[in-house]
Amino acid sequence: MSYCPAEELIRREEARGDRRAGLALTQLAFIYQQQELYHIAVDTFYSVCPTNR
Repeated sequence: MSYCPAEELIRREEARGDRRAGLALTQLAFIYQQQELYHIAVDTFYSVCPTNR
């Protein structure tokens, strides 16, 4: 489960301007294929996106 939608990751990647296009989605796919359990999860989408408040 991703705590930041793919669309938002792409938007952030484009806004930064210093990342290779598609890097965020590649990293997202890699991280979640590892199937590791985490002790903590941080929602980086809800708290910064005004449309989700």
